[in-house]
Amino acid sequence: MQEGDLVFMYRQTPRKAIADLFEVYERPWFDPFGGWTGFWVPLRKMAPIKDITMVEMKHDEVLKHWSFVKTSSQGVSTAPIPYFAYNRILELMDADIKKKFNLSPEETEIPIGSGGYIPYSTEEEFEDKVIVPLLKHWGFKHHRQYPCEFVIGSQHHACQIDFLVRDNNNEDLTLFENKIRIANKKELDRAMLQAKSYALQIGLDNFVVASPGSFWIYKLDKNKESLIAQVTSDKIKEVREIILKLRAS
Repeated sequence: MQEGDLVFMYRQTPRKAIADLFEVYERPWFDPFGGWTGFWVPLRKMAPIKDITMVEMKHDEVLKHWSFVKTSSQGVSTAPIPYFAYNRILELMDADIKKKFNLSPEETEIPIGSGGYIPYSTEEEFEDKVIVPLLKHWGFKHHRQYPCEFVIGSQHHACQIDFLVRDNNNEDLTLFENKIRIANKKELDRAMLQAKSYALQIGLDNFVVASPGSFWIYKLDKNKESLIAQVTSDKIKEVREIILKLRAS
């Protein structure tokens, strides 16, 4: 959590419901004797909100996809709210609360093509349900969370590539940088630069940025990237052929 973040408080009693809105009003601080992770986060209550019950969320066509709702939130926990769930919660809140605190929907990825996409709660869920089955179907091998190291001067910086993709001969084909949302050019550019840095580090001449709505395939010529294709989720089978053509060239 960071200063200014909103916190929706879910309560187990007297009703299982999201019932209050808080905000983080100072930066978190570390307390080695604080238990759990050792971090404390100062919260300020903004307002009570009309109960959004667990039963309602389980039957809501949007919120039922949220991992928090799928697990029924047993025990004490904190977790980030995915964009689609946050926007739906706003729709269910009273208008005067939203107006008072100037709450507006988050920009979300627009599904392109006829099929749209299923909202995923986390990148891991998107990878498990889409990327892994897709790579297996294409006959590609993959190394998930492939370790990569940058050396700047005398400093070593460790990182992990979401997916390093290989052919049946175990030769590197491409890499995937996966995001739960690419809502605008700024977010795409940020993901592209991240994937590009990994590709340069391990000597690949192409890379893929993947999201639930689209796949962006890039070609590298030394340090210069060029977008080869943007493939929407309803035409996803084209990605394999583009990757193989890039390899052949």
